[in-house]
Amino acid sequence: SADPTGLNWCLHLEGYQVPTQLASIEQARARGFTTSMQSTGLPPQWLRQYRNRMFESFDIVMLHQESLDYVGLGKDDPTSSIRRLAELAKAARAPWPRIVVVTLGKHGAAAVTQDGAVVCAPALPVTVVDTTGAGDSFVGCFLAVWLNCADAALAIRLACIAGSLQVTRFGAQEIRPSASTLARLAPQAAAAATHA
Repeated sequence: SADPTGLNWCLHLEGYQVPTQLASIEQARARGFTTSMQSTGLPPQWLRQYRNRMFESFDIVMLHQESLDYVGLGKDDPTSSIRRLAELAKAARAPWPRIVVVTLGKHGAAAVTQDGAVVCAPALPVTVVDTTGAGDSFVGCFLAVWLNCADAALAIRLACIAGSLQVTRFGAQEIRPSASTLARLAPQAAAAATHA
């Protein structure tokens, strides 16, 4: 019932919420909300059956590497699957997300914009202690940066850093990096990408 006029409000759904909340998403979009989702928790069969509806219903879609096979983009190397995703975005006639992000674990992430451009970012080279919360840290950081008018390259780069930091401690709430910490680590991430 909130009125988002003049604001950049986002309604985000976790994967397990998506199947029962699609009607709410359509209403939210009609009212002017940005809509986003992540695939974690979505049953593979739902992703296979409702792939097109998912892409049509959300402004931002966050997939994990395993989801690429579930949405029919193949289970071979992620680079080929992301290229096919970019081709789908370019050829889309129906509504298509403004951005589709694919997390690639220790290899970072890739984002495909609505026009089919692909932006990649590396993860930081860290010692993994516990992966709990890494995806949520990534998604939260990406949305915070991208929804505040940053470009996809900056949003995905900082999100990869946030996700990387999350795995260095036990538990999901031990790491809360500030924007200045993420910005300070950005050159280190870029150097890691150059040497990878």
